[in-house]
Amino acid sequence: MAVRIWYGTEADVYVQPKGSGAPFQSQHRVTCQITELSISGGDRDTETIHVLGEELSTNPCVSIQKELPQEEFEVELTLIKTDAETAKWVLGGTDTTEPIEVVGAGPRVPHRIIIDMKKTPAGGTEHNLRITFTDAYGVTIEKSVDAEGHIEETITFKCSAANYKEEYTSDTSTAPLPTPPNY
Repeated sequence: MAVRIWYGTEADVYVQPKGSGAPFQSQHRVTCQITELSISGGDRDTETIHVLGEELSTNPCVSIQKELPQEEFEVELTLIKTDAETAKWVLGGTDTTEPIEVVGAGPRVPHRIIIDMKKTPAGGTEHNLRITFTDAYGVTIEKSVDAEGHIEETITFKCSAANYKEEYTSDTSTAPLPTPPNY
């Protein structure tokens, strides 16, 4: 297997609200400048439960290994603030009285977040990596700005482990990844 290194310049990020009824399309591509993307979580821990009967020193098999529920995944996007659209991912609905749009604590909808990476080596077949978070909720939003800079936002989404998926195409695959279903 050839070594594949994925670079940020090869990534497209899509954020799509649930109920949009649309497939994975360019209109959901995040067009503001993302300066950092971080994925964490999904820990699958275990716990040892000691049982009655014999001493552990004479029989190490007198314990049970219990698998704990898998933790949630989270994705953080740090981006350069350009409009109110990104705040809606966490804060929910809007109230629009032209020309002012107020984003506040309205009802939230889950989102599907897709990180889509493509690499085509010279004379080779396109390789794909797609990371999908389905039914992810925006949970935190942080803004920062320095005296000579611009506003940056860090937005954190969380989803259950069951709604996290990574898809790859192999070195020998000639078929692209399937298009995700409507959401």
